[in-house]
Amino acid sequence: AANGIGVRIETTLPDDLPPALVDEGALQAMIENLLDNALEHTKSGGCISVTAQAANDEIKLAVEDTGCGIAPHDLARVMLPFEKAGSSEADSANGVGLGLPIVKALTEAFGGAFDISSTLGQGTKASITLRAAPRQSGSTAAA
Repeated sequence: AANGIGVRIETTLPDDLPPALVDEGALQAMIENLLDNALEHTKSGGCISVTAQAANDEIKLAVEDTGCGIAPHDLARVMLPFEKAGSSEADSANGVGLGLPIVKALTEAFGGAFDISSTLGQGTKASITLRAAPRQSGSTAAA
């Protein structure tokens, strides 16, 4: 779908990423909502970056776009159901304003944290931080 509208999606996902302590369906809904939001607000020729990293028993997943961005005074409002950013470009998007509130609610329901930062005219970065499943201690080889 992204190729059909001329938006490039880049992923940086480590092979050794531990599983997150979250329902698989909820995680899928979070990722889909973040990607849908980024696609709605990124013009042809733009880029969406999906990254994940693990540190300190947490997994941080981020979706960053080169879209229209959100004005500082609109950041809190876009977290409310059915609200959109105030720019005319953002208002013309097809969404109904539920994606980000859903991601935040699901993330918090699983003990995680949601963060969003944006620069008007340059893009938006939405991040979810979730607890990672404990790593299994592997057997050590005898010397």
